[in-house]
Amino acid sequence: MGIEENMNNGKTALWFLTALQRFPWATHFGKLDMDTFPFLHKLVHRMAEGRNDACPLGPYEFIGAPDDRHVGNFSVSCPRESCDRFAPQLEVWNHMNGGFYALSRPLAEKLSWEETPRGGGEDCATTWLVIHASWRHGFCVVPRALDSWHHGGKASDPDFANHF
Repeated sequence: MGIEENMNNGKTALWFLTALQRFPWATHFGKLDMDTFPFLHKLVHRMAEGRNDACPLGPYEFIGAPDDRHVGNFSVSCPRESCDRFAPQLEVWNHMNGGFYALSRPLAEKLSWEETPRGGGEDCATTWLVIHASWRHGFCVVPRALDSWHHGGKASDPDFANHF
């Protein structure tokens, strides 16, 4: 991508900008840490689940593991309807954990990647962009906690990878 390896100095924003340009057919774009293992069969299954008239999802999806380590909350979520299975279980959360998160194409296209804050955590910076795009363009975001990757303690659970 033409950028030196870094954690919080622009690599993530450049990745999403590059992906938007190079993969015009992609419906979602994600990033994951080197110590994260995605269970793609489970992730794709869960991404598709719930896409019906009884559980309409807006086009602005933010997929990941909500994190509440910092003060503040993610205040731009669409109102919950009957789509609770993969909705974040935390009442108040601040950002998607950086181990893995994904954005739908419509959401990624709305973000002002050139305004990405530098120096702080990239997961917090991306969430900041999502919140500000929502405010600026007047849309709500569908957060989805699909729990389809290993990043931490789930490795000890032998059934996790194949539990849909």
